[in-house]
Amino acid sequence: MVLKIMISPYLQNRSIPWLHNCKCSGFFLVADLPINKDVFHTANVLSSKWKRQEELMYIILYDILFGQEALLAGDAEKFLLQKKDVLQAALAKLLVRKKVKLVSDLTTSYKISDLPKPRYARVNTLKMDVESALLEFKKQYEVCQDAMVPGLLIFPPRTDLHDHPLVKSGSVFLQGKASSMVAVALGPKPRWEVIDACAAPGNKTVHVAALMKGNGKIIACELNKERVQRLKDTVKLAGATNVKVKHEDFLNMSPEDPAYSKTLM
Repeated sequence: MVLKIMISPYLQNRSIPWLHNCKCSGFFLVADLPINKDVFHTANVLSSKWKRQEELMYIILYDILFGQEALLAGDAEKFLLQKKDVLQAALAKLLVRKKVKLVSDLTTSYKISDLPKPRYARVNTLKMDVESALLEFKKQYEVCQDAMVPGLLIFPPRTDLHDHPLVKSGSVFLQGKASSMVAVALGPKPRWEVIDACAAPGNKTVHVAALMKGNGKIIACELNKERVQRLKDTVKLAGATNVKVKHEDFLNMSPEDPAYSKTLM
C-alpha cells in the first residue's frame, strides 16, 4: 500500500491497511501539507517531539478525521486520538474560515498545484557517504537531510543540479521523495536476491543496490528495448555491480526455476 511505503521508517513490521484504494486519490489532496498544516496550527496540539515526525502525524490525522480508528494502535496514534475533539473542532473552524461546507471543497480553496516543491536528490552510497555529499553541496546551496528517507537531501524549489559534478558522476541521483520511499520500504539487506520486474529507468533499482551495500544479487528486467539501454546506463553510472539487467518480460520467468528459489520479487 502507498501509506505503508510512506511511513515504513516509523511503522516497520506492522501490517496495517491504512487506506483502501478508494481513499488513496483523496489522501494526497486532503492530507497534503496545506490542509493538514492548517488543522494542526489551529489545534496547536503537537509538541516538539511529534513535530519532528510531522509526516507521520499528517497520515494519522487523516485516519482519525476520515478513516478507521480501529486500525490505530501506536503511541503516535494514541496521542492524536486523545486530541480528537480538538482536531475535529479545528477542522470545523477551517471549513468556516474557507467558507465551504464539505471537506472535499477545501481542496479547491488551496492552490495546491501552485505550491513550490522542493528539489530532492538521493546520495548514492555506493560511491559517496551522505556527510561528504552534504559538505560539498553546502558550499553552494542551502540543503538539509530528509527526516524520513535516509540519504535523501532537500534543496529549495527550482534548484538546478543537473550539471553538478556529483550528479554527473553518479554520486548523487535526482530522485523524488515518493520514488525514494520504495526501496526504503522494502528494506533490502546485503546478500538478498531481488527481482525488479519493470526496472527502467533504474533509479529505484540502484537505490535497492545501495541499500544492499553492493552485495547480493538484483535481476533487473525490462521489456522495452530503448528503456533497457537507459537502465544499463543508470546501473553503470551508479556503480551497481550487483545488478544484472535482463531484456525480457519477467512474467516469462518461471517461479519454479531453482535459480529464483531464494529471490524476492
